[in-house]
Amino acid sequence: LELTARRRDGIDLTVEVRVREGRIEGEQRFLITVRDNTARRLEQIALKDANLRAARLLMVAADAIITIDADHNIVFFNPAAEQMFGYPADDVIGRPLGMLIPAGHHGGHDAHVAAFRQSKAASRLMSERAEVVGQRRDGSVFPVEATITRVSAGGVLTFTAQLRDVTQRNQ
Repeated sequence: LELTARRRDGIDLTVEVRVREGRIEGEQRFLITVRDNTARRLEQIALKDANLRAARLLMVAADAIITIDADHNIVFFNPAAEQMFGYPADDVIGRPLGMLIPAGHHGGHDAHVAAFRQSKAASRLMSERAEVVGQRRDGSVFPVEATITRVSAGGVLTFTAQLRDVTQRNQ
């Protein structure tokens, strides 16, 4: 159980209480342990706050941010990605990334992701190796500047791309 305890000096703290039943010389006994969880609780609050800040930044970022899983299915699609590609997030989450890449570029893109997966680098500018293009919902193709980051957390591998439409800059 996680409970709030009050110390002798009146300060409240979060504690973990465990009760274990046992027998000593044939008589039933209970061993009760109480552990101060204040530090762990503060770490959990700090982690939750950091996650909330990161999530809010991703949602208001001017660049499109798309995360895919190891099978290349989209798992995150921020509002800037919705605007850039013309799809609401609900229409792309769980679907293959290939829907956002022109058909003639699928093989090359898959090969680049596979090579990046094996590399030692955690991030890289994708545009250094080849032209990167996206395909909007209406079928139009446009150039993008892209940075990709690989993250493996809890045994789950993801790739996150930060994309910027460079059509105007190129013109």
